[in-house]
Amino acid sequence: MEFPLLGEVSHLYPREYEIGRSGVRLAGEIMGVTLDPNEAVALAMHLVNAQFATPGLTFTMQMTETISRSFEVVEKAFDITVDRRSMNAARFITHLRYVFARVSANGQLSEPRPTLFDAISNAHPEAMACAVKVRYFIEMAFQATLTADETAYLGLHIARLTMDVRRSE
Repeated sequence: MEFPLLGEVSHLYPREYEIGRSGVRLAGEIMGVTLDPNEAVALAMHLVNAQFATPGLTFTMQMTETISRSFEVVEKAFDITVDRRSMNAARFITHLRYVFARVSANGQLSEPRPTLFDAISNAHPEAMACAVKVRYFIEMAFQATLTADETAYLGLHIARLTMDVRRSE
């Protein structure tokens, strides 16, 4: 069986991937079963999925692909390379995962006035332009429309990520 998301899973969910690797090793030690080492990917995906209480792996696969595409959009827009194992990337991933959870629970952040959106748009116009592109991938993957506030927070996190990456270069 092929695991096309090996790279993404090992970078985006390193803790779950390491637990999956331990599971593969323990299956051999305790039960005498030889599993393909790449089964750690499947185990990691199940662990990630369990955090969101959704049946099947469809949601987790959509989330993983969308996170990967989000990084690609940010890297291209700002001509940077994000170390996906860094704390900066982990914070961005965590924010995206909360966005996905709110989208799936129909509980997005939303204020009646666009104050936050306007403030972040004025302070970080490039990050907001990038956030609109990332929003498109999220909306396509989850067949939902992101609120202005969700987009604003996404822009804020993109601004923070890019500033941190540029500082560390």
